[in-house]
Amino acid sequence: MRGDEGSELRLQMAARTCVYIRSLHSPATPTAVWFLKDRASMTRSKFVGVGLFVLASVSVTHQSLAQAPAASPELAARMAKEKEDRKSCKLEICNAFAKPSTGDPITCAITKTWTKDEVLNRVVGGSYVWSYGAVQCSLKFNVDRSLLNKAIGEPKFEIAFPPHSVTCNVDDADAAKGKAFDVKVSFAPTFEFEKGEAKMTKLADVKTDGSGMASAAVSSLMAVDKISGIVGKAAASELNDLIYSKCKDDGVDIPRK
Repeated sequence: MRGDEGSELRLQMAARTCVYIRSLHSPATPTAVWFLKDRASMTRSKFVGVGLFVLASVSVTHQSLAQAPAASPELAARMAKEKEDRKSCKLEICNAFAKPSTGDPITCAITKTWTKDEVLNRVVGGSYVWSYGAVQCSLKFNVDRSLLNKAIGEPKFEIAFPPHSVTCNVDDADAAKGKAFDVKVSFAPTFEFEKGEAKMTKLADVKTDGSGMASAAVSSLMAVDKISGIVGKAAASELNDLIYSKCKDDGVDIPRK
């Protein structure tokens, strides 16, 4: 889980939860019943509704700003600054996975923004109609650095993260109007590793700070996860990509065991 990469996964998943919660506020959009029924579509879209997992890793986008859909100059500048601010945390986490490390926990304030096009293409997926603007999610990442190298070096290992909170702000479609709504989700994830790879992630103490609709959305997501394990499997897959691919892109090569 690299600083930048790990956090983006968490932020990406949080963004998805925010998107889903907002769908419950819109009379034109199906409610939680849609979320529970449309299992096939949810699986195809990789993380539909998985916004809770801002903590699966400290990730960055899989696209560079140059490859990302066009954004306004103001939004592009904001995203560029966020990416630069994540660099040191990203490298700290990659290095902790790569070799034994001791000392204070790794703590980072992570912020990530997705444009409207990225929300549609990378966060919600499928044929969803997104009538809002950009989504910005923030969290304070905290992990015991000594556990990261052990996680991929032992035959089996488990990392229990302390409770984390993610706040997502969603802009109005008209940027001049500012924020349309926000939501805060807190949870304590546990990652299970086997033979150097993350296999599953579990969530505990999931809570929302917002409307009743937000709470209903999160409850629906957790109900689906208990049946299918989609949240934990998706988070584990992203985490492995962070460790063995994204860290390497930034000069930290972590060989598979």
